[in-house]
Amino acid sequence: MDNRSDEERANASENRLFIGNYDLNFTEYIIVRLFEVFGKVKKLDFLYHKHGPRKGEPRGFCFLEFETPEAAAKAIKNMNGRIVNGRALVVSRSLENKWEEAGLSSKAYHHRPVMHEPVNPRLQAKPMNVDAKIQALERKLAKLNKREEPASGGPSRTTSSTGSKAGNRYHPYSKER
Repeated sequence: MDNRSDEERANASENRLFIGNYDLNFTEYIIVRLFEVFGKVKKLDFLYHKHGPRKGEPRGFCFLEFETPEAAAKAIKNMNGRIVNGRALVVSRSLENKWEEAGLSSKAYHHRPVMHEPVNPRLQAKPMNVDAKIQALERKLAKLNKREEPASGGPSRTTSSTGSKAGNRYHPYSKER
């Protein structure tokens, strides 16, 4: 149970940062040393894998809380996107802030949000009307129905005595060649 007052919780949420995409060889000490230049670090939640083959290894993100909101703002301004050990750090206010502002519980949401900007507009699916969908399905069916005869020397196809299309399948061990 959280025994802090509402004011203390509000200040903590303004001061709490998400730090991600750092080198997996980083330790708590390195993170604190990187960020203590912006202000006094009050708390660090450094996360490790709890289960599986990577148990005990860092997860690649953590939460850091400063004593003042000004220190947190300076850290975001100066460290977000900065390349450290070949990786661009992601530094932002923790999601708890966004969920609390919206009046929702942060406990119900455990993951960072997906980027809402399209990566490449040409790769986005274009909406199709009913006629276009039907034409696309007809093209696919035509490709499926189109059967080419095998090249010479290739495996033969046998047909059933009834001549139906169902009997027109490949029989690799058939005696008829």
